[in-house]
Amino acid sequence: MIKISKIFSFGLTLLILFMSVFPKVFAVEEGNTTGLDMGTSLSPVKFIFDVNQGEIASGEMTIYNVTSIANYVYTYVSNFKSDGVSGIPVFIKEKMELNDSLKDWITFDKEKYLVENVVKNNTNATKIKFNISIPKNAEYGGHYAAIMVSINDPKKSLIPDTGNIAFAADPGCIILLNVKGKVSRDLILKGFLATDPFLKEKNDQWLFEWMPVEFTTQLENMGNSHTFPIGNIIVYQGDNEVQKLSFNKSESAILRESTRTYSTVMDNGFVFIEPTKDDKGSGVTDSNGNTQTKIGFNFDLMSKQFIGPFKAKLLLVYDDDGQKKSILAEKEFWILPWKLILFVIVLITGYIFVKRKLKSQD
Repeated sequence: MIKISKIFSFGLTLLILFMSVFPKVFAVEEGNTTGLDMGTSLSPVKFIFDVNQGEIASGEMTIYNVTSIANYVYTYVSNFKSDGVSGIPVFIKEKMELNDSLKDWITFDKEKYLVENVVKNNTNATKIKFNISIPKNAEYGGHYAAIMVSINDPKKSLIPDTGNIAFAADPGCIILLNVKGKVSRDLILKGFLATDPFLKEKNDQWLFEWMPVEFTTQLENMGNSHTFPIGNIIVYQGDNEVQKLSFNKSESAILRESTRTYSTVMDNGFVFIEPTKDDKGSGVTDSNGNTQTKIGFNFDLMSKQFIGPFKAKLLLVYDDDGQKKSILAEKEFWILPWKLILFVIVLITGYIFVKRKLKSQD
């Protein structure tokens, strides 16, 4: 291990010298910042309710108009399910039974709302209030819907036979509602992988040339309600803890009877791989959808470079109707700049060969 570290340090010095001689090969691009499109904003973006059958729950959203003119806005609601990968809502077009359709339990205090635009010293915030009337025979477990806000009247904008579909530019909030009763949450670990964060396909691998390393965790919820797995991924080298990463820091939910994939990325060291960006500051991808990369340096972390074998330990907990359950897993991998090591070996071999050749000619 010590020999490898010495070879790495020597090779890293050569690499830096090489880059100073040929700067165009490893040119560091600076991203340009671009302004955000300003329009209507809504808060909060998520409501969580835990209710009984027959109850009425209430909520309130705040909407801000940061355009230059006042406008009327309308609300509409769509049931949704998980996409089964990242948790992105997929709106349900089919009509659902009343005891299972959260969309049909929601009513608003107005049909439309006049939203004044933000002016100096006055946000002109508009409140949108809603009630959720849970049927007495509501199905136990998780129910999911999104409240959308639009400048278009949804009654006039509906496509026949498709129900309320979210308009692309409409802001909204999601509602995660659990009806108490016969509720179960049962998470199964489908995979704990070490993956390349810049590749579209998340295949498990054991060897990485540079940081960062991404941990892809695949979980399936076999229960009938949503849950929020939290915990840590702790990375060890030997018996030494080198990093402690928060898992699901945003506390995103896994919906009922669905799967979700979580991504957790290790912190960088001195030398690392970063995305290549275009003139607008956006990441550049190839024809396969993979992010193009380049070598980056953080000179504040010159003494912190990851190399060698590592082990990552996954430690998760989640709530199953008041009972705490846990999930444990391990993953071993290597970080080894093999191209650099090969370059150093070739360089040293060439030096020895040339030296012996010259000596034989004396």
